[in-house]
Amino acid sequence: MKRPKQEDLPGMENRGIKELDALCREYVDVRDERQDLTRREVELQADLLNALKKHKLKTYDHAGIHADLVVEKEKVKVTVAEETEEDETPAPKSKKKPAAKEAAAGVTPIN
Repeated sequence: MKRPKQEDLPGMENRGIKELDALCREYVDVRDERQDLTRREVELQADLLNALKKHKLKTYDHAGIHADLVVEKEKVKVTVAEETEEDETPAPKSKKKPAAKEAAAGVTPIN
């Protein structure tokens, strides 16, 4: 949230460098936004991790979206393929192939 700029009082003009004041304020605003986004990212990653566990999946692949459950770190990796003019839902390249039944559904169960 942007902080309001306090105006100079009479007789106290030029007490600082306005350019530096403005840049510092802008930096703090952007930093605070980034920190809020980081908190939100961590919350969403935990929600996604819990959803993968709830559905007993290690990977999820559907319509260009790929999520991997990284068990040793308890972390979720997600990629979303960019749509192109030629193919509206490209699948990202996978390192390993799931079993035929799960591959058809775009999921890999937790063993």
